[in-house]
Amino acid sequence: PVACPNEGCQWNGYYSNYEGHYIKCDYQPTQCVYSGCGEMVAKGMLKRHAKQCQFRPQPCEWCQENILRNMKLHQENCPCQPQVCQLCGEQVLKSHTKEHLTR
Repeated sequence: PVACPNEGCQWNGYYSNYEGHYIKCDYQPTQCVYSGCGEMVAKGMLKRHAKQCQFRPQPCEWCQENILRNMKLHQENCPCQPQVCQLCGEQVLKSHTKEHLTR
């Protein structure tokens, strides 16, 4: 009998069944798919990690562009950021501010 070497896995069985188990083992260390992360996660926890990974792309609420890291910095400069005109109170996109003020 052989035991699975993956940390946390309790599988024990015959060598003839080992390869089939190892390929499917939920405890097999697997690297996160997002660029910049590199964290090794148990295969069975990969989806959970991916939902919480700080390196996963997230869409900007204004322009829908997928932002990889610093959402705050992007949103400070996002041309689709809504702003309130100080003169008339109308809401305008950041990229249209100059045009709006020259009307």
